[in-house]
Amino acid sequence: MATAVATQDTAELDELSLLEQLLQNSRALDDTELEQQKDYLQEFLSHIVTDDQLTSKDAAAEINHWIGKIDEKISAQLNEIMHDPKFQKLEGSWRGLHYLVHQSETGTTLKIRVLNLTKRELLKDLETAVEFDQSALFKKVYEEEYGQLGGEPYGLLVGDYEFSRHPEDISLLKMISNVAAASHAPFITGASPALLNLTSFTELPNPRDLAKIFESAAHASWRSFRDSEDARYVALCLPRALGRLPYGKDFKSVEEFDFEEFVDGRDHGKYLWMNAAWAYAVRVTNAFSKYGWFAKVRGVEGGGKVENLPVHTFNTDDGDVAMKCPTEIAISDRREFELSTLGFLPLLHAKNTDFAVFMGAQSAQKQKTFFDDLATANADLSTKINFLMCVSRFAHYLKVMARDKVGSMLEANQCEKWLNDWISNYVCDPTMAGDETKAKCPLSDAKVEVREVAGKPGWYEAVAWLRPHFQLETLTASMRLVAEETTVAENNTGLPDNLKSGIENLSGYSMDDVKVHYNSSKPAQLQAHAYAQGTDIHLAPGQEKHLPHEAWHVVQQKQGRVNPTMQFKRMIGVNDNSGLEREADIMGESLDSKHGKEIQILGFNWGETQPVSIPFVNGGGSGKVSMQDLTFTMYTCKASPKLFLSCAKGEHIKEATLTARKAGGEQEDFYSIKLEQVLVSSYNTGGGSGSSLPIDTVTLAFAKITYQLSDSDTPEWIRTGRGRVVAAAARFHYALLSIMTHRPNVSTSSLLDHLVDACQGVEQRQPVRIERLIDDIELLLNTCCIDDAEVDSEFPEVASSIHRYGSPAPQATSIGTHEERFATARRVEKTLRRFEPRLRRVRVRVEDPKSRSPIDHRGANMSTTLYPYYERELHFIRHDAEEFAKQFPAAAGQLLLDGGQSRDPHVERLIEAFALLSARVEKKLDEEFPEVTDGLLGTLYPHYLAPIPSMAIAEFKPDPSAPQPTGTPVPRGSRLRATTPDGVACRYRTCYDTTLWPLDIVESRVELPPFAPSLSPPPKTQGVLRIRLRAHADMALADLTLDKLRFHLQGDAVLVAKLYELLLTSVTSIEVYDAEASDKRRLAVLSDGAIQPVGFEENEGLLPYPATSNHAYRLLTELFAFPQKFAFLDLSSLAPALVEAGRTVDVVVYLSEVDERL
Repeated sequence: MATAVATQDTAELDELSLLEQLLQNSRALDDTELEQQKDYLQEFLSHIVTDDQLTSKDAAAEINHWIGKIDEKISAQLNEIMHDPKFQKLEGSWRGLHYLVHQSETGTTLKIRVLNLTKRELLKDLETAVEFDQSALFKKVYEEEYGQLGGEPYGLLVGDYEFSRHPEDISLLKMISNVAAASHAPFITGASPALLNLTSFTELPNPRDLAKIFESAAHASWRSFRDSEDARYVALCLPRALGRLPYGKDFKSVEEFDFEEFVDGRDHGKYLWMNAAWAYAVRVTNAFSKYGWFAKVRGVEGGGKVENLPVHTFNTDDGDVAMKCPTEIAISDRREFELSTLGFLPLLHAKNTDFAVFMGAQSAQKQKTFFDDLATANADLSTKINFLMCVSRFAHYLKVMARDKVGSMLEANQCEKWLNDWISNYVCDPTMAGDETKAKCPLSDAKVEVREVAGKPGWYEAVAWLRPHFQLETLTASMRLVAEETTVAENNTGLPDNLKSGIENLSGYSMDDVKVHYNSSKPAQLQAHAYAQGTDIHLAPGQEKHLPHEAWHVVQQKQGRVNPTMQFKRMIGVNDNSGLEREADIMGESLDSKHGKEIQILGFNWGETQPVSIPFVNGGGSGKVSMQDLTFTMYTCKASPKLFLSCAKGEHIKEATLTARKAGGEQEDFYSIKLEQVLVSSYNTGGGSGSSLPIDTVTLAFAKITYQLSDSDTPEWIRTGRGRVVAAAARFHYALLSIMTHRPNVSTSSLLDHLVDACQGVEQRQPVRIERLIDDIELLLNTCCIDDAEVDSEFPEVASSIHRYGSPAPQATSIGTHEERFATARRVEKTLRRFEPRLRRVRVRVEDPKSRSPIDHRGANMSTTLYPYYERELHFIRHDAEEFAKQFPAAAGQLLLDGGQSRDPHVERLIEAFALLSARVEKKLDEEFPEVTDGLLGTLYPHYLAPIPSMAIAEFKPDPSAPQPTGTPVPRGSRLRATTPDGVACRYRTCYDTTLWPLDIVESRVELPPFAPSLSPPPKTQGVLRIRLRAHADMALADLTLDKLRFHLQGDAVLVAKLYELLLTSVTSIEVYDAEASDKRRLAVLSDGAIQPVGFEENEGLLPYPATSNHAYRLLTELFAFPQKFAFLDLSSLAPALVEAGRTVDVVVYLSEVDERL
């Protein structure tokens, strides 16, 4: 221990002597500084003389070593400071300003001014001001430059801020937009990730749909801001751009000391980012320096390219070298379009390069959509920030130039010519000019109109019409590959070209190897008309109609589903599969000259339901029709994948046509159903080991349908437009004949007489006989049903008519002449619609001599409609049986289940029978579902399905020769009679209490400023509605006891709605003037609320609603059924104004808002 102490003491003595030697050469100014140097040296020497410290003999190396240690400590401290968010924000602001100043060619025409103002200070300034035009910012930007003689207006404001969805941020944006709009100086700033509900822009690719984010309640104020007019003066840039490379020996060395900035590509927050608004401002200043305007600031070739961005590379965990995206995140074209649509100005990085591009020019304002395409296009142009900067600059020029002309001797036309001559210098022909010329002359058309302000001599107002050059927004590219053969192979098969191509398109198999033998004697040897063996088709003389059928048998053989052996039809042969024969029948029927490339379907289902819950109402009207989607089944073919993708993608099909054709003979078209704006709403496919081909079930939704019956060989009563109505009357007649024959105990002797009376009653307008007929029909339908067998045996001619056309042709001898049948049908059909669900459907079964298959009254083969359901159910059952066999092998062994089938014929028949029963149940549910839902809706909400009578606006014209000073009252409920153009008599009832006055509206118009000198409009008046009233004959309006006058608005629906809204919300005052007086003196000012809406009270309804129903239901029903009912307005408090009135007065309505279209 003593030795150690002695050694330590010796070291201290050595240290002190060494300190004394070093301090002798010190240049300390005083004792305090000398003491500091002594402490520093003592600390340094203490590290050297410690036992565990090795000291190098090379003094320079030792010093460099300790300098390196010092640099490391300084680097660590400096990294903490530089990577602090507050310091990064400060450095980013200065880096952005440095980037703007050094990248801009400043001079006499381009100047940059800096205002040091935090976002909090800016908010306080704008919030504390009474109005935005009283704020310090407004005075700096507007009054000191734009509003000052000799001032230089600002062309662009750049704010180094980031705005989120915080209420204070949105409020600040709104107030800044007011200042920018007043000064015509667009404001460019940055968007915060919080505005998109993100913590960082690196999360930008994550949301599936950005638009959904802005539909939340938290973004209500943002949506309101975007809808404002001044929002077009604000552009929000995103994401941020890299401000500089990290410091270090590999990228940006520091001369003062060895500094290494701790930045890794995996730590996004360590990089220095600057606001993208600085980059956009540089593009603006660059465009101004080159062209003097700002139009060319977007696109790779259009001036939107931000070049020479810092590029930092780093090593990944896998050992690769990766590049840090200089714009925080790479944005795809699709996301860029989403962001632009949502009001942002995105900066897109070009992959593996050092530049980024502003592709868009969208301001924060949401584009407005109008009925007029031209108005929508103009609104879209006004949201582009580059066009707005150009227009704003023109506004600066016009004001400054016009201000210099104040006091000069210029008339309005001279001033207009002077301005047009000046602005024409910036117009060029877009078809002849190049990009550079368009950039210097940013307008394709311009015009300035100067008008004198009425009542203010020497005052002019100017309106500039500017049309910029259009810029390419987006381009959609598509590619179609077409393979063409240099030579076309000759068709030597014997198949017609259209039949050959149709089979190849449907099946996917080539038919080039097929050979057709016409007039062959071989079919007679097999007691057949034709047969197919391999690729050879033999046709007996005159049996060419079987060619499509046999050609499809060739396809079946190519598919391997039947052996290429002779196909017998009359004898037991190899192909005794009825499914394959039926398939060949169906496919063969479709593969003809007219429909070779269409889809052959097995069956289809479509219809409509018209529910009626009350008896027939005089005057017309009906319930709300329920239109069913069209469903069809088909074998899986080439069209199946296309239908599948169409359903998956939700793609619309412009048009689809279903054509029904008569079997056999010439195969003429019977009828067609044309669908427009079609959407595949459902696609299902199924099959099984026992089926021939998979079957697809497709459902089509549509917006418009056209039902057309072929004129060929169709009776005249079916071809007429009223055939559907006649068919309804015919079904009723058929029911009467059946009941009279098979139910003699039912009292029906007078029914036919009532039917004939109804024909006469329609012409004589005697509704009592019609009501009597309705009562008898109801009794008939409630008490009787008809047996199919009895009908078949008694009325074979009627049954055949039903099979062919869906309804029998009425007999003239039973229900009168042809015209009388039509008149009766109009009345009877309404009753049939109500009671038809109670009548059991009469199904007639006849034997078709050609097919020998049972056919129902609709003319469709039952196996065709039920078979797809059976196939699907059988497929599902076999699939479940296979799963059952895997889980319970013991039970499956007892049932002899092998996969989905059973070797026991009894079990197999049981499975098929159960599939048939299930198919019938499923089919029944599909058919009856609309009726069940309609019935349920009719029970719960009967007013929705109730028929709506016809409605009309009636105009009364009093006799001008006999005016009534007290008016002619027309009470509510007054009966009116009218006749339609085709001679149908209608009765109406009035719904308003109305008084007819002996006066006319001789003129009505909307006037815009400047107003006539005789008027004294209130402040902020934007327009005037003038209505001139004139009394009949020589009567004065003062003679009338008139206090309230009702007006009806009529015209274009859009303009009527706008005028209606303005009269109820934007009226500031109403005055009455004497139109005959020379001085146009004012008679009175009407009280507030003189204009009131009509039609909303309980006693003003069109439809009789029950007391238990909500009052709003009636209003909604009337609004959708007859919106013209609400286009009435009452003008009251007229009596005091007409006391001194003559024959003619003007009612002047002052409006605080007006639509120029009026």
